[in-house]
Amino acid sequence: MKLEKTIEKTFVNHVTTSGGLALKFVSPGRRSVPDRLVLGPFGVSFFIEFKRPGENPTLAQQVEHNRYRRRGHVVLVTDSAEQAIRIYDSLVSEAWGELLDRTEGGRTRTKNVGGEDSNNPDGTPPTIL
Repeated sequence: MKLEKTIEKTFVNHVTTSGGLALKFVSPGRRSVPDRLVLGPFGVSFFIEFKRPGENPTLAQQVEHNRYRRRGHVVLVTDSAEQAIRIYDSLVSEAWGELLDRTEGGRTRTKNVGGEDSNNPDGTPPTIL
């Protein structure tokens, strides 16, 4: 049976080699926080909790995870490095696709509050910096 730290290490190596960060998450004075804060390319971000195969989060962890979810943050729980990697890659791919959908010919198309195309004074769309 794989240890939790082996699963975590495999995932962290994948994230870092693909250009992301998988920061060890520690919050002094708070217990049961997720193991990592993942910051991937294209704005992908989520918390992740690693468990041994077949294990579930403790009640205290579930309560803490739900605190983040109620505030709109994603908290994933996994007992498989392969599953975590598939989810991460899927989220990055989806974010990249959304970025491409907003761009045309290297220029970004954006919408303002009224739903109109938002352009520069000369009529050209703004670019991503």
